Parts: sequence; structure tokens; C-alpha cells
Amino acid sequence: MRIVIIGCGYVGCAAALALRSQGHIVTATTTSEARLKELAEVADKVRLFDSRRPGDLRELLDGQEGLLLSVAPKGRGVDEYRIAYLETAKQLVALLDGSGLKQLVYTSSGSVYGDQLGSLVDEETPPHPMTPQAEILLETESTFLGAEARGLCCCIFRLGEIIGPNRAIEDRVRQMAGRVVPGDGRGFVNLSELSDIVKGIAWAYERHLSGVYNLCRSLPKRRGELYDEISERLKLPRVQWATNLTSPFSGSRRLISAKLEATGFAFGPNL
Repeated sequence: MRIVIIGCGYVGCAAALALRSQGHIVTATTTSEARLKELAEVADKVRLFDSRRPGDLRELLDGQEGLLLSVAPKGRGVDEYRIAYLETAKQLVALLDGSGLKQLVYTSSGSVYGDQLGSLVDEETPPHPMTPQAEILLETESTFLGAEARGLCCCIFRLGEIIGPNRAIEDRVRQMAGRVVPGDGRGFVNLSELSDIVKGIAWAYERHLSGVYNLCRSLPKRRGELYDEISERLKLPRVQWATNLTSPFSGSRRLISAKLEATGFAFGPNL
């Protein structure tokens, strides 16, 4: 399959390598000339791309059968989220007719579920986004799912916290050791390991998955409990919680991925 990747960051680069090794013809995109050489190591082709220019997107889709959208905003603000996710999705959907695109995979976030008070959450759980950014992610999902009526097979993966090489939970705890951080540590932890994400993306293309799937591992541990265990194991001072400050890890939920596993997908060994 000829697959183009928009968003060649931590997830996109790893996915490019894996898809290419499986025989897919991969085109990577970047907005920076400085990354052309780097991306040439993981993809068959590399294209400079600016989502603000519709002509770039139209040319990018030409001849492609698959698309992976794994973008990240340039900042944490609402406008940055809207440009990176929703505006890109709208432009893509507007160009579908005659593009030849058959399968789209979009990496979204479990944050669209909002606070579920620690309950188990599957894809039937009504989303309840708590921030404008999460609302934009949910609207982006809806934009893509609405395009399925036009013949596009769309698979949306709702991820937890992304971990993997150079993104270990232990490294985060080391940085926070002995410090006061926002929140109370009572929210449950949902982790998406990079190798599982990449495997899931390849699985979606292989099985032509459509619809929404959770792709994460739900730990029966609250964040404070997990951080304390890691601190003890590494002989570090415990993280201190400031309950009067809002944590960036908003809401408490335990995402389960039974729907994805029912397709035959298997997560890697326990972390």
C-alpha cells in the first residue's frame, strides 16, 4: 500500500520505519527543510508540506491509498490545536473525492472521555471533554467519521500517555523527585507504549479497521501510587502533590481496549 504520513514526530517516524519494513511505500512529510535528511532514513519519499496551502495537500494525496495523521500542535493553545487537528481534517475531507484514498488512521486521545470518576471506559462510553483542546480532538474525530459515507475507511485510535524509548515513566519521576507538582495523584494511569501504537497502526491497514478504538493499557494504579512505587525502587524522594493546583492529567478514567483485542490484536509483553 502507498501510505503518506502527516505528522512525523515520535509516533510518525516509528510508524514509517515499521510500515516500510512491511513492504508499504511510505511518504513522510515535514514543514522543515532541516528534517529532510533525517526522514529520508525512515521513509521511501519525503515531502515538504504546509497544511495552510490546499495545493500542497492535494498534491500530497495524489496516488496515495493510505494516510496516517499523527500530528502534534506547535503549542498547547486552543488555536494551535484547531490548526493542527481540526483544520487539517476539514481540508483532507474536502479533497477526498477523486483522491483514491482508501484507509485513514488518526491518532487521537483518551482525553476526549473527560473525567469518568475512575470508571472503566470503552468506546461506548459517551465522551465528556473537559478542555477546549479535548473538544477540538473530538470534533476532529467526528469530521473523519463523517467521511466514511463517502467511501473512506477511517480508524481512530484513542491513546493514553505515550511512553517508549526516551519517554519512560521513570524519567518523569526522576525529574519530579522531591518536587511539588499540581494535582492529587488520585487519577488512574493509562499508558500507550510506542511499539503497541506502531503495531496497531499497521494492524489497521492490514485489517482495514474503521471506527473508534482505544489503544492503551489501563493500570489498576493511581498516579500517586505508581510514582511512589517508582520512587521507592529508584531510591528517590517522593513526588509531593499540590491539591490546590490543577494537574495537566485531567480527569480519572481506566481505558480498556477489548474492542481492539477482539479483532485479533495482541499487545506486547507487560511493561
